[in-house]
Amino acid sequence: MSIRSKISLALLAVLSMLAVATIVIEQTVVRSSFETLETQSAERDLVRVSEAIERDIEHLSLICRDWAVWDDTYQYMLDQNRAFERANLAWSTFEMANLNLLGFIDSVGRFVWCHAYDWREKRQVEVPEFCGDFFHRHGLDVLAPVTVAAPDCIAGLIGTERGPMMICAHAILNTDAEGPARGLLIMGRLLDDAAVAELAERTRVELTASSLGGKPLDAGQREILGMLVASDRRLVVNRHDRHINLGHLLLADMDGVPVMLIQARLPRLITLYGSVATRIATSLNLAAGAMVLAVLWAAFRRLVIVPLTQITAHAAHLARTDDLNARLEIDRADEIGVLADTFNRMVDRLRQSRDQQLELAHRVGMADGANLVLHNAGNNVNSFNTPL
Repeated sequence: MSIRSKISLALLAVLSMLAVATIVIEQTVVRSSFETLETQSAERDLVRVSEAIERDIEHLSLICRDWAVWDDTYQYMLDQNRAFERANLAWSTFEMANLNLLGFIDSVGRFVWCHAYDWREKRQVEVPEFCGDFFHRHGLDVLAPVTVAAPDCIAGLIGTERGPMMICAHAILNTDAEGPARGLLIMGRLLDDAAVAELAERTRVELTASSLGGKPLDAGQREILGMLVASDRRLVVNRHDRHINLGHLLLADMDGVPVMLIQARLPRLITLYGSVATRIATSLNLAAGAMVLAVLWAAFRRLVIVPLTQITAHAAHLARTDDLNARLEIDRADEIGVLADTFNRMVDRLRQSRDQQLELAHRVGMADGANLVLHNAGNNVNSFNTPL
């Protein structure tokens, strides 16, 4: 195999190893990094959804506090005057504040006024349809105390027959936030499908929600729910396919009981764009590697292979023609030039040695001829001197 073939195979082997190393690094390091970033981004999206719900609960708490810490409300809990009800407890109040539940409970746990309203469908709903016997079983012990010494406000989620509800209970005080408390003001807002759709629009995350007190979950949702409950986690992200991650967020009520499982379909854009960028980068790297190897091949060919081929052809010419006057025309200052100059000088010495041998042989041949002539002349002289 010629040096040219060996160098070509070596360069191809280097290019192949570069391609394999690049692909392995892409699959084991770069792609896994993109997938980690994708998972972290999906988890941040779920956290953003959770924080949006918490902000909604905080906003509901502010509205509840505005109503609860108000002299008019404080007086209403004392005399239940109808003027307050006519001025403030109209259905328009539910619609303006996006409320589904508004109730006043006195200091002994009796409902002074409590109504539920579906402001989306603009119709009144019976309170038990929302809360069942929650208030009767847990009301004052769980929702909020009615003494100033305890926290003024408690807010969170509760499970209802119509799905989870964001709820806030605040002690009813005067405008100076002084007591004694005359009961509780309760406000609630359903976290229904329409609310989840609005939440999805605000957070820009595709969401679907399943109330754990509603229709039965499918097998996949039951598995996710079991995993979250067993691991005491609130969220998890799993790969659905090469384009979509599925994130699940578990919402619990104020007792820590799960009430809703929110599913988020999260496009795997980081992995998608990263894969495209990685493929482009890999292609460019391989193209650059091929260009570098092509330049190296051209350099090897010009600097090494061509001169060696020229030297080899010159040696073969000398062996074939015995022309010791032919010379290598390589004028370089590197090792190839030294080799060519050394080869020329070696051939020159060989030619000089051969010329010297020819001249010596010529001289030896002339001396032998002269000796022969003298010898023959001597023989002739001797023949004349011999007596007849």
